[in-house]
Amino acid sequence: MSITHMASARRTDIEGLRAIGMALVVICHIWVGKVSGGVDVFFVISAYLMTGSLLKELEKTGTVDLLTFWGRILVRICPTAFLILFLTLIAGLYFQPISLWRAFATHGWMALLQLENLQLLRESTDYLARGQPASPFQQYWALSTQMQFYGFLPIWLLLVSQIARTMRKRADDRRILAIACALIGLASFGFALWILALNPAPHYFNPAARLWEFMAGALCACVAPMVNLSARAASLARTVGLLLILACVWVVPANAAYPGIAALVPVSGAMLILLSGREAVDRSLARRVLEAPLLQRLASLSFAFYLAHWPILIFYQEAAGTTKLNLIQGCLVIALALLLAAALHFLIEKPTKGLMSHGGGYSTGDWRRRSAPFAACAMLAVPSAAFLLAWQQYYGGIARDYAQSYTVRPIAGPIQTMDTVLPPDIDRQLIAAKGMLPRLYTNGCDTGPHSAKVQLCTTGNLDSNAFTILLIGGSHSTQWFPALEQIAKDRNWRLLSITKSACPIDGIYIGPRTAGRQVEACREWARNAVAKAIALKPDLVVTTATRPGPGNVGEVIPEGYARAWRRIVANNIDILAIRDNPRTETYSVPECVDRNREKFRTCDMRRDRHINPPSRLLPVRDMPHLALWDIADLLCGIATCPVMHDGVLVYNDNSHLSVPFVMALRTSLEQEILSQQASSS
Repeated sequence: MSITHMASARRTDIEGLRAIGMALVVICHIWVGKVSGGVDVFFVISAYLMTGSLLKELEKTGTVDLLTFWGRILVRICPTAFLILFLTLIAGLYFQPISLWRAFATHGWMALLQLENLQLLRESTDYLARGQPASPFQQYWALSTQMQFYGFLPIWLLLVSQIARTMRKRADDRRILAIACALIGLASFGFALWILALNPAPHYFNPAARLWEFMAGALCACVAPMVNLSARAASLARTVGLLLILACVWVVPANAAYPGIAALVPVSGAMLILLSGREAVDRSLARRVLEAPLLQRLASLSFAFYLAHWPILIFYQEAAGTTKLNLIQGCLVIALALLLAAALHFLIEKPTKGLMSHGGGYSTGDWRRRSAPFAACAMLAVPSAAFLLAWQQYYGGIARDYAQSYTVRPIAGPIQTMDTVLPPDIDRQLIAAKGMLPRLYTNGCDTGPHSAKVQLCTTGNLDSNAFTILLIGGSHSTQWFPALEQIAKDRNWRLLSITKSACPIDGIYIGPRTAGRQVEACREWARNAVAKAIALKPDLVVTTATRPGPGNVGEVIPEGYARAWRRIVANNIDILAIRDNPRTETYSVPECVDRNREKFRTCDMRRDRHINPPSRLLPVRDMPHLALWDIADLLCGIATCPVMHDGVLVYNDNSHLSVPFVMALRTSLEQEILSQQASSS
């Protein structure tokens, strides 16, 4: 996928390496489901080629023409990248579940703006965004990372060349440039090791943690003229390098923190091949493989093929109803992607390359002619931007209308009957579900993942003498805020909130694949939050009572919950502990219903898997000043826990109750609070 280079000489072994890296990425995406090392190879190659091109310009002119460099990049990238993006948008009309409209538009914009890597980085730290299906634009993260590097590279080289001049060296002194590459690469690698040790999950997409891979390629470009290997040494380097890259899929564990130590395998392999030189006397098997005609042809398609294969894969999975493709299905995806890549290569990439090879008219002359690629790129972005604006206007209007006008019937008793057909407004519910969240997530009241700050917010009656409820805990406490807010408004009560997603009151962080600061922040927050609750002396504390058991089977009452409760009730404060709802965990309910409209009951959960016998809740029932609101029969029938109840979508993701369903339970919650209020007075 490496973006085309602008060096005058073409190395066929590098072209073959691009094709191999591309093949590894696609194979792992379709069948293996783990890091391939191919993207790391792309980053090293692209930095090597671009740095080499810029160094030649430095040697020739003593400077770098920024507009010309960036203009060439845009001319090479925009036509293909933006056309594939637009085709993905069109395909989304037919294949994308409407419940994912918001994420589809967000990722479309980020891909268009070359910020997809930063969007994925943000979502990886957003508790409520975790578990979302892969975006059909997700492959643009690698292109976004490269484009950001290309914005940085010429400016950085100019800065280093200026430093060289102040040292009375040549501006193109490759030794100084190599030292600078090594230093910034080591700093980036050190940062990657540090940040991955703290929290490995999101930083796969972190451009600062990826910079060292680009610097490895830039370093190779700086030192390549100084490396003069014998034919035997070049053959050995190329062979070892190729073996390292091919072995990455098998030797790097699936759970390895990336791009840390494990990324050294493909990066080192790519560096060995780049530094092995171009001597014709080297006729090793590795070189013959890399220069094979088939790989050369595939390399010419690699950029378009990389961008095209991912949305085809995602939409094929949607159409087939599976994320696990067999050999024939996977080969069909590859064939479709190759056909599209070949069409784009002949219709767009070859004419564009011809334009570039003839100077294009934009690389010389005044700034107006040199800025033409930027204007052209902006024009090419217009169709996708217009589509995204229309998409957001249409679906956003439906979501806003539903959020402002929906009505639900109160659910006051156990489930007696199961829904057998979807309600007439199911489309509106699915479109609105993911955007309807408790206000605490949008008004700054919910503490962030890395923070231990106890954020106290007040709504309803602001008089401290009013009956006061304090909502405290993680996101499964926060989900009850809309109902509590309405109750407080109706009763003229004061409502306080202290919440932090993925962090219940026992301080045991429940986010996936994380360590370090988030764990410590949760522990510190919970300790301080309970202390704050005691100091506030509310009339009633509302929180969750249970948590799913190991493997999402059954329920447990964590000892940490009980310890926090004992501290609170010891200060003569009442508690209403709400039994937690079952969680699907492995699938999002809106998407499941959307994909299985005729058999949506297949999305239901088994009661006996998630709900324990009442005797398991005795530790909660027997504590003084503490009342348990047992919602099991409000959520589950005798055998199943439905995802649609009384015409209302029960969940907005894989574990949180939807706002409309919470509001349907508002009357029941209000009665529980009144009962607790009466018993304590």
